[in-house]
Amino acid sequence: MSKSNKSPSPSIFWNWFEENRENLTTTFCDIAKLTASEASATRYEEINSTMNGLMEALHEYDKRLFPYAGLNEEAVIDLIFTAEGNVEAFPAAHALKAEAPEIDGWRFIALKPRASRDQMIKIRTPDGDMASDMVQYALIEVTEGTGLIMVIKSNEKEPSEEEAFMCANLAETILGEEDFASKIDAFQVITFRQFFELNNGLELKKLPTLLDSFDSRFAN
Repeated sequence: MSKSNKSPSPSIFWNWFEENRENLTTTFCDIAKLTASEASATRYEEINSTMNGLMEALHEYDKRLFPYAGLNEEAVIDLIFTAEGNVEAFPAAHALKAEAPEIDGWRFIALKPRASRDQMIKIRTPDGDMASDMVQYALIEVTEGTGLIMVIKSNEKEPSEEEAFMCANLAETILGEEDFASKIDAFQVITFRQFFELNNGLELKKLPTLLDSFDSRFAN
């Protein structure tokens, strides 16, 4: 008998979730409230164990998806199923969301959503911070379609790998995972020094307006 090529059902994950929902709720509320000085090492071990279990359960459904969660302003836990920009895994994330149960205190989201217009975004890494008011951008025509150039306030010859990483995260956070991955065909991070050396007449805009420019470009 030949093996079935049928994709795993989302119920694989949701059955596990229902069985572990109480522990997951407690864990995510603790993550939002506890600091390193307030939580014991034992509690951190418990939290890590719960998070590892969540990852394993999600990977039973699709190894290309990853959980991303936090407590929003309405005290609701947002659980995002991200494909980390892997376009081929987007349908699996949407299928999982489509089968999500209605649970008080939880909101399930397929792929990282876009930010609110004019929202200040800050990306923080061990090597530094980058906020949306530190970057300007230009949307351009490229052979493949649409290109996004992000220009950082620096007089260095070129941006560091960490600065490029933070800029990519800023763009994805503003546009949302799906639009950034599927509609931006070329992406480049340069410094102001590089931009002025190009002298190509490009008009730079403030990064918080990126959503308006993007939506206008793809309105038709």
